[in-house]
Amino acid sequence: MNIIETLTPFIQIILTLIVLALVYVSIKIAKYVINHMKRFEYNLTFTYLLSDLIKYTIYIIGIIIIFDIFSIDLKGIFVSLGIAGIAAGFAAKDIISSVLAGFFILLDQSLKVGDVMEVNGTKGIIQKIGFRNTTVMRDDGTTVFIPNSALSKTSYIRFKDKEDVKIRLQACIPFEIDLTLFEKEIIENINKNPWVLKTPPSKINSKEIIEEGTVLKIFVWIEDYNKKEEYKLIITNQIHEYIGKKLGE
Repeated sequence: MNIIETLTPFIQIILTLIVLALVYVSIKIAKYVINHMKRFEYNLTFTYLLSDLIKYTIYIIGIIIIFDIFSIDLKGIFVSLGIAGIAAGFAAKDIISSVLAGFFILLDQSLKVGDVMEVNGTKGIIQKIGFRNTTVMRDDGTTVFIPNSALSKTSYIRFKDKEDVKIRLQACIPFEIDLTLFEKEIIENINKNPWVLKTPPSKINSKEIIEEGTVLKIFVWIEDYNKKEEYKLIITNQIHEYIGKKLGE
């Protein structure tokens, strides 16, 4: 007799909780490793795909083990599903198609994280190429999820590497500071950074008055998407230093 079949319900529950805990810990470890890879600027496209692959593999293994603990015959379930199983098969076909398309994107490097692309009228920066979907952020900040299978069936445009990569910043300028002078001098300071593109030019707009001061939105274009957050922090510090200096005068 199989040992699994002799387990009491209490032991089955305990083993299930242990498996769930191991799945949780494994996912956390995988995320730590992936974040470590991002920090050291590994290929982001490969990193995101690897992250999804590890995550789904851990989930599938966990589900199989839990089913085995409760002596549930997966094969019998699929056979008994009948028509529902056929429908599930069609759904699985789309999933497999998206997964394979994702791997082909990785292999031929037709797209990568940070590229600017346009498909079916949607244009934006690729934030992530995942196991099933490619995540694109449009210029207005909205996020669009495009199935990888759609990219394998539809023509898309990949723009040149120096296509606009925009940094968006928001700063509250105290009323004591001259806004006209601030806009002129802070843009000059930002443009001194060698990684800031001269075209399109950096700009400031969307003025809004609040209790603490005037809120401005600052837009800066750069070349290297992978250093976007690093550059954003540098510009933020430049703005804070400027405000601190002016208030101290």
